[in-house]
Amino acid sequence: MAVKYTDQHATEARQVLFAWQLCSGFAHGRGWAIHGMANAETIRIVGQDEEIVRLSPNDTAILWVAITSLSLATEAFRILDQKCGDSSEQNSAAK
Repeated sequence: MAVKYTDQHATEARQVLFAWQLCSGFAHGRGWAIHGMANAETIRIVGQDEEIVRLSPNDTAILWVAITSLSLATEAFRILDQKCGDSSEQNSAAK
């Protein structure tokens, strides 16, 4: 799988696999992703012996996924630039 390879070999982007799994968990409605990464607030219902839990987005987690994605894209473009530079140098040497 390309994501596992990237996670193991990326030098700048860290935890790419976890970020991908987290986004996949959210996209597919997995409870572990939603409950594990959301901010939870327990609210006691007045007059009843019950509580409810209100979930809200975790801005830190959202920002972390965005930064991880940006780091990976930056590294991919750096590698592409290196490969294009190597190719153009070989073409110049052949002439």
